[in-house]
Amino acid sequence: MLPAEPRRVLSGCLFLISVAFPSASALKSRVIWSSGFEKGDISEWYAPSGRARGDYGGGMYNSGKADARPSREVAHTGRWGLKMTISTPPESGARLFRWREPRRHRTLYYSAWLYVPDRMAVRGNYLNLMQFKSRSEDNRRNDPLWVFHVTRTRDGPLYISAAWGAGQTETPGPYAESRGGFRNYTQRAASLPVGRWVHLEALLEQSSGFDGRVAFWQDGIKLFDFRNVRTSYKNCKWNSWCAANDWSVNLYSDGLAPNPAVVYLDDAMIRLPER
Repeated sequence: MLPAEPRRVLSGCLFLISVAFPSASALKSRVIWSSGFEKGDISEWYAPSGRARGDYGGGMYNSGKADARPSREVAHTGRWGLKMTISTPPESGARLFRWREPRRHRTLYYSAWLYVPDRMAVRGNYLNLMQFKSRSEDNRRNDPLWVFHVTRTRDGPLYISAAWGAGQTETPGPYAESRGGFRNYTQRAASLPVGRWVHLEALLEQSSGFDGRVAFWQDGIKLFDFRNVRTSYKNCKWNSWCAANDWSVNLYSDGLAPNPAVVYLDDAMIRLPER
């Protein structure tokens, strides 16, 4: 979730650069997890577990009035995609998580294709599309430290913002000199398209100190690049770099129009950085 009244709003830097993508064969060789829903279920999200919930590879964690199920209505590739539907209010979320890969690799790329079928407006405070949550070592906190979301809109285009410190985060950040609290970073380089597939990709270099990195691209356009930042609570349970970040792709909001709101998801992927 995001706080209803941000204590401070900062404008982020805009990066308009050309992007050199690796070849298809090189990209495939670096993929360590993917989901295209071609089995007609969500088993790839919780693999290697044989069940959809539990502390294994990942899973689906819906809340409020939310539904997410494989569908043949719209697919990016193949025959199947995932149809996510929520009704608001109350605050509701269709959320698919992976945590097995970030527990094993400090630096990874996380991506998914989304399809917004209808023009949408945020009538509440936020529309959360992608996030990196973090668990404290004592399990007292499990908060979205970095979120890629859309804030309240009227009837114009939607623009993805980056936010630090959602969910009443109990740690200073994102920078060493930051005092803590919610931070929202905006951009106007690219609006979120309607009626076609859009590729969202994030780079996360985990850090419970201030030597991490969070970057974000939309259709190859770099919207944000935060360096020397915190991404996680200190948690040495899973790895030597003492960070615990969970990745999720979401349709998660406290107020959307139309209502119910629908977004499709397909071809999610986690890959290693290029050498």
